Amino acid sequence: MAMEPHATTFSLNNAQILGQAAAVAYETDTACRAWAESHGFEPDSLEFFDVRDTQGFVVQNAQSVVVAFRGTQPNRPVDWLSDFEASPETWAHPVGTVHKGFYEAM
Repeated sequence: MAMEPHATTFSLNNAQILGQAAAVAYETDTACRAWAESHGFEPDSLEFFDVRDTQGFVVQNAQSVVVAFRGTQPNRPVDWLSDFEASPETWAHPVGTVHKGFYEAM
């Protein structure tokens, strides 16, 4: 199963891949690379990040880029504190707002 980069409406395939990316973000580097390759991404493009208690990865191929974040981890109190900062926050982009706790965690 590979991303459908030209989808203009809801794509169950893309939703499944993005859900899997969010789940595999909690796994090891080896597991993430294997997942990336099995879904048509370039495993060597995979980069993990850990910025101020926010973790995840970025992976790409010629047509798609996926950024996957770990969610709240029950054993990390700082994650719960970020969740409580739920008010909308303006940010550097001129459109929309972002979850304040997430924005501050990045």
